[in-house]
Amino acid sequence: MNKRAFTSKDRNEKSQSRDSSNEICIQAPETVLTVPTVGEHVECETIIGAMSGEVLLVDNHANWIVLRRQRDPMCKPEMCFINLSHVRTVC
Repeated sequence: MNKRAFTSKDRNEKSQSRDSSNEICIQAPETVLTVPTVGEHVECETIIGAMSGEVLLVDNHANWIVLRRQRDPMCKPEMCFINLSHVRTVC
């Protein structure tokens, strides 16, 4: 999906960090994803090869999950933007 399909005030605030964090964090393109719900605490190493995090936003139309990561050196900002069309992982 086109990254520009996801639009919000947050996009303007995080526009510089979004692309770099997205590129770094998407690491598991061949696994299967169950879409989490907002507020859910995800603990799964296979979701973007990642650490635990709290789901802040799920946009099904744009296929984005916004996840606040915890202690993840792979993501520079606190929030990691995950494109569901590239990541399919069952935890």
